[in-house]
Amino acid sequence: MTVDTETDSETAEMESETAGDADAASEDTESDPSVDDTAAAAEPDETTQEPVDAIKGIGPAYADRLTGAGVDTVAELADADAAELAAQTDISEKRIQGWIDRAEVR
Repeated sequence: MTVDTETDSETAEMESETAGDADAASEDTESDPSVDDTAAAAEPDETTQEPVDAIKGIGPAYADRLTGAGVDTVAELADADAAELAAQTDISEKRIQGWIDRAEVR
C-alpha cells in the first residue's frame, strides 16, 4: 500500500512541476524582449498619419489654418469638433464638418 501512496505523491509532484513549467513558459513569453507584440499596435495606420490636405477641399491655405489649431493629420481631423475648430480657424463650421465626415470614412 505504501507503493500507491508514493506513486500518488510522485504523480502529484510531476503535475505540479508541469503546471509550474507552463506558467514559467507563459511568463517568459510575456517578458521576452524578442517577442514584440507592440510592434503592430505601435505602427500607425497609413491613413491616420496622412496630412489634412489629403482630404478633398483642403488646400495649403486651409491646411495651414488647421495646423495652427493643432490639427495636422486626417486622424486628428476625424476626432475634431467642428464648432470648436471653426472658432479657432475662422473657417465655416459647415465646411469643417464636411471635412470631418470625409476624414472619418478614410
